[in-house]
Amino acid sequence: MKGTPSKVAIACLTIFGASAWADDIPAAFYRSAPDWLENQIVIGELKQDEALVEGAVERWLAIAPQSPEALFAQSRWYVRNNQVQKAETLFRELDKEANPELAEAFGNYLALHTSLQDQYNQALLLERGGQNKAAFELFEKLYGDKRPDMLSELDYLGLKSTFPEYQQEVLEAYQQLDKEFPDVGEIRIGLARHLARYGRESEALAIYRDLANDSRLGVFASTLWMAELQSEPMSEEWFDTYELIASYHSENLSIQQQYETAKQRWEREKTLRKDPIYRGKLAAFERIEKRQYDTKTLKALQAANRKYPDDPEILLALGRYYYHNNDYQTSIRYFEQAQKFDDSPDLVDFYQSELRSIRFWQALDLARRALSAEQYSQAIQQIDLALSLDNKTPVAHILKGRIYLAQKRYRLAHQSAEKALTLEPLNSSALQLWVQSYAPEKANAGEYAALQTLTKQQKAQIAEYAAQVEHLNVYERFAGSTTFPEQDVDFRTRFRTVLESDAYLPWTKKNIAEQLLRLAQPRLADKMMFNAYQRHKDGEHTHAYALYLSGQGRWDEAFDIVSNSPAQQLTSSELATYSRIKLEHYRQHIAQNGLRGESLIAYIEEIARQDRPSAIVLWSQTPYEDRAQAAMDAVVIASLTTPELELMSQAAFDIDNGDFHQAIYQEAKRRKVLSISIQQRQRLFDADELLARKETQQASEIYIELLQDGLAISQARMDAWFTAAPEYVEPVLEVQAQRVFDLTDEQVVSSLSLALESNNQPYINFFNNHLPLKTLNAFNYWQLQEASLKQSNDALTRQYSRQALLLDDKERLGLTRVRDIGSAYLSAEEHWMTNDIIATLDRIDERYQSYFIVGGEYNNVPGGSKYLTVPFELGIAMPEWDGRLKLRTDSVYLNSGSLTYYDTNVEFERDRVGQAFSVGWEADNWRADFGTTPIGFRYTDWVGGIEGVTEWGDVTLRGNLSKRPVTASLISYSGLSVTERNGITTQFGGVTRSGATVSASWNDGRPYGVWGYLEYHQLSGNNVADNDRTSGMLGSYYNFISNDEQAFSLGGTMFYMGYDKNVNEVIIGYGKYYSPQSYVSLAVPISYYRRHSFDWTYGVRGTVSFSNASFDAPYNIPGGTSSSSQGVSAGLQLYTEYRVNEHWSFVGYMSQQFSSDYQPSVFNVYLKYHFDANWRKARLQPDPLRLYADYF
Repeated sequence: MKGTPSKVAIACLTIFGASAWADDIPAAFYRSAPDWLENQIVIGELKQDEALVEGAVERWLAIAPQSPEALFAQSRWYVRNNQVQKAETLFRELDKEANPELAEAFGNYLALHTSLQDQYNQALLLERGGQNKAAFELFEKLYGDKRPDMLSELDYLGLKSTFPEYQQEVLEAYQQLDKEFPDVGEIRIGLARHLARYGRESEALAIYRDLANDSRLGVFASTLWMAELQSEPMSEEWFDTYELIASYHSENLSIQQQYETAKQRWEREKTLRKDPIYRGKLAAFERIEKRQYDTKTLKALQAANRKYPDDPEILLALGRYYYHNNDYQTSIRYFEQAQKFDDSPDLVDFYQSELRSIRFWQALDLARRALSAEQYSQAIQQIDLALSLDNKTPVAHILKGRIYLAQKRYRLAHQSAEKALTLEPLNSSALQLWVQSYAPEKANAGEYAALQTLTKQQKAQIAEYAAQVEHLNVYERFAGSTTFPEQDVDFRTRFRTVLESDAYLPWTKKNIAEQLLRLAQPRLADKMMFNAYQRHKDGEHTHAYALYLSGQGRWDEAFDIVSNSPAQQLTSSELATYSRIKLEHYRQHIAQNGLRGESLIAYIEEIARQDRPSAIVLWSQTPYEDRAQAAMDAVVIASLTTPELELMSQAAFDIDNGDFHQAIYQEAKRRKVLSISIQQRQRLFDADELLARKETQQASEIYIELLQDGLAISQARMDAWFTAAPEYVEPVLEVQAQRVFDLTDEQVVSSLSLALESNNQPYINFFNNHLPLKTLNAFNYWQLQEASLKQSNDALTRQYSRQALLLDDKERLGLTRVRDIGSAYLSAEEHWMTNDIIATLDRIDERYQSYFIVGGEYNNVPGGSKYLTVPFELGIAMPEWDGRLKLRTDSVYLNSGSLTYYDTNVEFERDRVGQAFSVGWEADNWRADFGTTPIGFRYTDWVGGIEGVTEWGDVTLRGNLSKRPVTASLISYSGLSVTERNGITTQFGGVTRSGATVSASWNDGRPYGVWGYLEYHQLSGNNVADNDRTSGMLGSYYNFISNDEQAFSLGGTMFYMGYDKNVNEVIIGYGKYYSPQSYVSLAVPISYYRRHSFDWTYGVRGTVSFSNASFDAPYNIPGGTSSSSQGVSAGLQLYTEYRVNEHWSFVGYMSQQFSSDYQPSVFNVYLKYHFDANWRKARLQPDPLRLYADYF
């Protein structure tokens, strides 16, 4: 009989299993009954009073005989009274399509009481045996998500209540049932037990009190009431409550026994309260209830535990104390002990729930720590443990997402965020994680895109974070742009939102403002910073605004801002910034007003009355340094206020006075007002002392720690440190790289300079990539230029130099944006930094530029030889080889002039034309060439040389080895053919000189210097006597004017030259070149050069000299006589250079010597073509054409 109905019921479960039930099922199946019958049916079913249910259902059917709910109620009665067949008949007659929810509940109820009854009973047994999890899983399998009647609903809620993760859900279900069926005791008792289980004992006790005298449930409610009272603190009121309950049920033996036990406990309690330790325990309990987890509470509990061991209440309180102090393991130990010694069966679920919760938070804490230590596998292990204990709390899913995010497992991180949002849609941490993992490959742009998908309510939950993303989105757009995006309407709207935003992001706003300055939008930049400052006016915004203004050299405005910031509120970094701004403001005033002498003294004394620390620094930077020491000596440190101690500490730090700072430090320490900044500065001075004692490791550890804390260390200290301990360069760079977003512009420049000087390529690349995020000035880029010169990377140096020149041009002229490099060159003014930048650029560009030269030189010696040379030179820059290849050819026309053969009256004249060729290499500090004398001359020879240059401090050393033609005459340069009287023709001449030269010059930056050289050469030719030549020269000069516009100098020289043989005759065997055995001259040169414009310069040089020459008799000619001569001569040279355009330039030179018997002249010009644009201005001192024969 039971087989068929079971199949029908199971079929119904299958057919209707997917139905969407109403939210108030099963209440809906009772609520259709008339009001006066509905509670009777519910109460009857719950108390299993079948007669009451039968009567109520019959009356309901009499009123509504076709009501499906009434028929379902009748069917339930049939099933409980073993008339299943009748119930199944009613089920088959039910219009299931019209009543799908009821049909599903009907089928479910039949199945649970027929084919699934054994499983249902098993679930009840599991619950009674304390296997709540297994019981709950079986209930879920049997019921699905809805129960068919009130009895099963209450059984289900009672079991579900034992799981903390369902606490709120169960509470709402009980409250809904209580609302639908008021005054049903079983529902109210279920609600009370749930409230008591989760710490709402007072509400539970109120319900028990209402039901305690109920004729049907009074004993049960009173028993539960008493059970709750057992965990309440004892008092007169507590005992009175026991007395009241006992009076309600005087015939109930169990209640009377509990009353007697309570009476004994209360008598014992009154006795115990005479013990101070016991009273301390009670006071500790009260503090625990008030969440006062302090040392006093712990000591009282520990004392109580020693005197009253194994007391569950004390153990529980200790467990709660350690839990709230994040000592989860100790907390678990105390909770387990409390559970062991607590024999209350009603608290089994409580202990299990509490231990599960503690283990959950312990796992979360361990996962967080592992994440901080980057131990990701351990973090995942702990978070999975937490989720196994409770997967309904969003924080666990969020933390797991954070772990995945740290591992860059973005898809899993996003899934964790979505799980958390499913549980709590407006959880701010989950929303932030969701945004961060939305499109991580797009960085900030991805986060901005994610924000656009959120609802207004969600976005409001993460308003601060959303503002940060929006600001960074604008900043990154600006940082990646070369012009302000005028045409992008969408972006302009975003920017306007950021501009008007009152978000607390002072430093991000400063970064955006600095990018606006770079994009030539100063008005918008000022508005952004001014708005932020006006809206907040706190330390952070004041600091950011002051740095923004000072970064533009707006010292007066910055001074006004910082002057309104009270010293008591300043952090150490703010104090350092404000002190620097004040000092620069004062310095600017001194410079602009040209204060000196008494006026300077008066001004600093006026400052001292209001700002004594700044006055001390100013005294130390003037000729009145003794006043700085006097001002420090006059400071009565003990009388300084705490803010004044801080300011004096900064002043001592600024002037690097360790002794004064030590006194400040000791006073602050004595008063116990040592700030972090004073301690940091003192530690810096301590490190300096350790370094001086060569205890470099200890000193370096302090320096590194201070850098990590953000303290700025001066360049001078860094230099001293790295000189003593160069191995710490890499660790310093690592520290600065980790803090790169917190570094000031100067600190980024310092770090990059250090990387450049140590040639650390990874950090060079790293800091270079972060330069666009900073607003550097011309001086910063000049610093980088100088640092980059220490490594052979012309491209990098050129990049820094060009940026320095462009910013120098912009800053000097007050432009809103940088101009092209040509305009910056044209308008550059005389300034040491600008000159150095241009000199560096010129030097590098010279290496990188290929050129072509064509020119001509005419030499004339009246009564002597003349020659015309036309050179062609091609210079091919090869920067990858750090040099230039030079290909050259000189066309030479040579005329001997009138020659008279020695000791005869025979005169003759000769002409010669030749073509010289050479190839050479020119680098920064060396050059070499190899070539020929002119091909076509009577004699042609191989020539060449090599020269190197180095610097040793302020001394420049130069040395060369060379072989060159002697161009003094046609005989020495080309050679001559002579036919003697005997008819024999002889060729001779073609002389070359081979030897070495060493020279040195000294100048330490002052307007004077000295120089000199020594050289030795051997001269040889064809059919001519070999000769030796020794010479040397020593000179000095004084530059009366030396700038980029003009130069005027006066010098003095002494020259000596001597040849071994006198061979200055026209005769076979002689080379016909000036060859005195001793030649000494003293000369006074004076020169003046002037710049007419960027493109044109000219100059003049005049020399007056006195010379003395001694000659032996002509070499190897019998009967010759020696001779000597002396006299005064003069010389005049004219120079000019004209820059035709960015490719062509012209240089001209003329020289004329004046003496009684020797007046040679030289005139040369050349045109130079640069293949790439050459923006260099015309040289103040033009470099005339140099023939190949006259190379070093």
